[in-house]
Amino acid sequence: MKVYLRFTRVLILATMLAIFSIGCNNEGTNLNLDGKWAGDWRSSITRDNGNISGILTQNGNTISGEVVITGSPCFEYGNVSGEITGSTVRLTLTSSQSSIAFSAANATSTIMRGKYEVKHTGTICDGDKGVFTIIKQ
Repeated sequence: MKVYLRFTRVLILATMLAIFSIGCNNEGTNLNLDGKWAGDWRSSITRDNGNISGILTQNGNTISGEVVITGSPCFEYGNVSGEITGSTVRLTLTSSQSSIAFSAANATSTIMRGKYEVKHTGTICDGDKGVFTIIKQ
């Protein structure tokens, strides 16, 4: 009887660990960010705001694509690259002038909301920060 109870406890523990490990599997692979995206951005420092659109391609947890930005005195378009970690998406837009770091926590396969920060422009946009929302089309 003791052997049976010990076996039952071990079996229950093993089942619980298996269920827990499945639930904690890499969440990033659950997001499907392939496709056309469009939305808007708004600076929290200046009155600048505009639209953002582009096409993203996902390969596992890696993202790449091209983005067009309107309303910015410093950016019009650029290539993006980044990664998915859990439900957080981090993208960097690079252009001939500089880069913009985008970060969206709690992203889904249909919407990303987050913050951006302009890096190393040497222009009036250097250090600009704000928010963005993009929706899968």
